[in-house]
Amino acid sequence: MVKTQADYQREYRERKKEAAKAADREVATYFTKPFDEWMGEDRWQDRVTSDFDLIGADTHMPFPGAGNVDPFWREERNEGPNAGALSCAERMVTVLLDASRGMARLICDYKKEQISARISELEASDLTDPTARKDALAEIVKLTRYVEQLEKETREVYPQWRVKGE
Repeated sequence: MVKTQADYQREYRERKKEAAKAADREVATYFTKPFDEWMGEDRWQDRVTSDFDLIGADTHMPFPGAGNVDPFWREERNEGPNAGALSCAERMVTVLLDASRGMARLICDYKKEQISARISELEASDLTDPTARKDALAEIVKLTRYVEQLEKETREVYPQWRVKGE
């Protein structure tokens, strides 16, 4: 049977996935000290839980990967080898980034909705008085600039925490 271009592409993607998993396993051989030991209570408390304290999150918990286990790793998700506490920490970074992206989107949507409502109110108001009209138009211009700001994306810089193979 003749292979189609889609078959070749599917096989190529599978080979890339397998190569990435092999690279993850290879990189893991360089880590001689378990991550949970290196992390210890000091780094967990100083670098992570102090930030959670600022938002009132319960931080009186040990690092979730304590004992060099990843309690959230599931073989059926085909995530590669269970790297214990290290894979737990990597997953935490990914989840927290996703959560912050989602929260930022909600805040942005809320602000745009409220500002747009205020612009609509100003447009519907009585603008027969020249002074009131001038003030309303100036306010609409300012509010429109705010909406334009909210339409833009921001970029945060994080240290690289994932290592990919060749």
